[in-house]
Amino acid sequence: MNEKMRWVKIAVLILLLAWYGAFLFHKIDLTTSDLGRHIKNGEEILSGHFQVLNSNYYSYTEPDATFINHHWLSGVVFYLIWKFLGFSGLHLFFIALSLITFWLFFDLAKKVSSYVLAIPTALLLIPLIAERVEARPEVFSYLFSGIFLWLLWQKRGLWVLPILMLFWVNLHIYFFAGLLLIFILMLWEKDLWKVFLASSAAIFINPFGLRVIALPFTLFQNYGYKIIENQSVRFLDNLGFIQNPNLFWFKIAAALFILSFLAAALKNGFGPSWALSAPAAIFGIASAFAIRNFTVFGLFALPAICVNIQSVSGQKIKENKELAFGIAIIFSALILIISFFTHQTRLLEEQNGFGLGLAQDVEGSAEFFKKEKLKGPIFNNYDIGSYLIFNFPSCPKPGLGHKADPNLVCGVFVDNRPEAYSAAFFENIYVPMQEDENVWKRESTKYDFNTIFFSHKDATPWGQKFLSERLKDPAWKQVYLDDYAIIFTKVKP
Repeated sequence: MNEKMRWVKIAVLILLLAWYGAFLFHKIDLTTSDLGRHIKNGEEILSGHFQVLNSNYYSYTEPDATFINHHWLSGVVFYLIWKFLGFSGLHLFFIALSLITFWLFFDLAKKVSSYVLAIPTALLLIPLIAERVEARPEVFSYLFSGIFLWLLWQKRGLWVLPILMLFWVNLHIYFFAGLLLIFILMLWEKDLWKVFLASSAAIFINPFGLRVIALPFTLFQNYGYKIIENQSVRFLDNLGFIQNPNLFWFKIAAALFILSFLAAALKNGFGPSWALSAPAAIFGIASAFAIRNFTVFGLFALPAICVNIQSVSGQKIKENKELAFGIAIIFSALILIISFFTHQTRLLEEQNGFGLGLAQDVEGSAEFFKKEKLKGPIFNNYDIGSYLIFNFPSCPKPGLGHKADPNLVCGVFVDNRPEAYSAAFFENIYVPMQEDENVWKRESTKYDFNTIFFSHKDATPWGQKFLSERLKDPAWKQVYLDDYAIIFTKVKP
């Protein structure tokens, strides 16, 4: 019987990973993803062009803007994997890290409760965990959060944590989560103070010194451009933003977490299980203010909800295993059906297609640009900036040893790093250029654009208005259109 149950548990875990994988195995749209820029960052760093670390290296509009490339090491990792394994290999690497991360949190959830609780809870949270499914540096923060919590809870390999922190601080800005986890567990395990101090010291080993330590709390303060992932749940609800079913899913998960937490607290008071609830509560609040945190909240909520329900139920689940297992199966099936129908657009109708690597023909616009020998300066929109950075060589910069090349595009007008541009640039130049024809004429004369390279998936009202105006503008000619991008060239007088 034990052997049979072991295989049942393995099969269930495989099914859970497959369900999560169904959200992850969608091809990459490089025209809207920032992956291209991360790869280019790694290439430039390994080539000795270290200005990419602290300046707006790729921009010709604000090249001297102060910028801290806090995820520089992720770019190096992404570049090396892409260099040897291509986009499919890089995509598979990201999926593997995501699945390992999920396993760490799921394994902890079943350790602090049981499979009977962990399975339906995981099914409930997987759509939320899958909110962030692009290959981004934050995958390292999710992974390291799982490793830290898994090791801390079991008091195993704790001196590995300062070594991991040394890498984490250079991989992604959420490194503070590691210190937070150690600190929370230290409230119950006083001997963790040495690990905490060593891990705290490790974060100073980075190219930016003290500046990177304050960055997690200041990065989003100077954003002059609103992006969906940084908006609150309330803001998007009021906006009527129904495209993302996880706005509803988050409320269900948050309600379950809060109710289970309160029930456990009322029954057992202040105890060590709060160590799992505290980070879930912190990232739950963070998610309410910025939906980019849905994934990390879903991960931490998994063991937290399970330990809280286990704390309330006591031995009842273990004493009634067969009944509990039957109820778990019913709940799991119901959750799976509901989550499938609420997320079927993402699962079945994804334009990029199911699979690994790049979406079909996504490189067509860049290939056309090169083949036709089009020239810069380019006016481009926010979304497609990283695509251009990846596909076109960087301009010569003083002291970097580049050879001058008249065919270089010479940088992007803007890209999807709002922290790399001043708020005034977005508020007084970029957006008004698309809203006001007078501003467009003034700035286009100033920059002397030769090409407009635009992602027509840009759903902003100013972006759609701008494209409509250019299609009617005799000064510009549409020369290319595909499922991702549109290109205009200036009509010669």
